[in-house]
Amino acid sequence: MKTEIFSFNEIDMDGNHTQVLILVTGQNFDYNSTLDHIEMLKRKSKDSDPEHLVDETYKWLESKGNRCEYLAFTEIKF
Repeated sequence: MKTEIFSFNEIDMDGNHTQVLILVTGQNFDYNSTLDHIEMLKRKSKDSDPEHLVDETYKWLESKGNRCEYLAFTEIKF
């Protein structure tokens, strides 16, 4: 079993930054297949918002037998 944190980042037209972290635990995932899946989702639904892409990727990772969990975090800038 391995555990990884997937970080999804969006920067909108105004320069605002949104980040979503997902903790993924399992044996059946890797970055390349996840990136391929996200690219396929983006091509399939060009008007999808980033939240939709993150939610669909979360479901896809779980469908592959992984355990996923959204992580709450606070960013502190100095």
